[in-house]
Amino acid sequence: MGPLNRARLLLDVAERPAAMAMERVALFQVRYGVMLSVHQIRDGLRIEGITRKKLVLYAAVKDSPENVAKQRSFLAFRALVHMSRVVVVDESGIERATVYRRNGYAAAGVRPMTAAPTAGPNARERYNFINAMTIDGMLPCTMGYLGSTNSFVYEWWVVNSLLRCVPPGSVVVADNASFHRLRVLAPIFAAAGVVMLQLPAYSPVILESLSFTHVRSRLLSVLVRNTPRLRWASGGSSSDSGRMRPGHAMT
Repeated sequence: MGPLNRARLLLDVAERPAAMAMERVALFQVRYGVMLSVHQIRDGLRIEGITRKKLVLYAAVKDSPENVAKQRSFLAFRALVHMSRVVVVDESGIERATVYRRNGYAAAGVRPMTAAPTAGPNARERYNFINAMTIDGMLPCTMGYLGSTNSFVYEWWVVNSLLRCVPPGSVVVADNASFHRLRVLAPIFAAAGVVMLQLPAYSPVILESLSFTHVRSRLLSVLVRNTPRLRWASGGSSSDSGRMRPGHAMT
């Protein structure tokens, strides 16, 4: 395979990284009118240092013109707001099956053993936190509960907890989760004199720029230490999972 066809091969690899050798043979025949064998394709890849490895998936919408425009608009607005007014809201959670101690005690030469946490009807229970944070630290409105986060839970927390912690003039930033219903929450925030901003889709870089991403790991460590308290706060029944009773939530 000559330099021209190797350049064409590199272009095809960039466009279709998951294509197999036979598919590249067909492309050369149709697009360039060149007859190549599978061996020649593989040899060309070897010469160019191209190897087969695990494919990484990404969301194509992340780089779409519409989403890029939303990101630029968000950053332009963000530049006009002082960080002291910004309140970042996020949800963190972990399944009960993954909440267990990794170390134990046993006699010398004997490995400590205990029942796997995945066993039993409550293995899929999920512990969650909803939290809010500013540049001064976490606000006293963090809520922990047993179950999944949905629009009912989130909106109850906004009305009964978050808006009691943030002063008028604040800018609340949340991601674009489906239960962050802007049409429902925007009037509620506006009535309290608070602006609500939703991050564009797939914008982890923007969230990192707000310097609050470390809060997730901190909250998960708290979850591991306080599993019994969370079970008590939710009533201790797996039947409540997904149907959180706000009055029983741990705040």
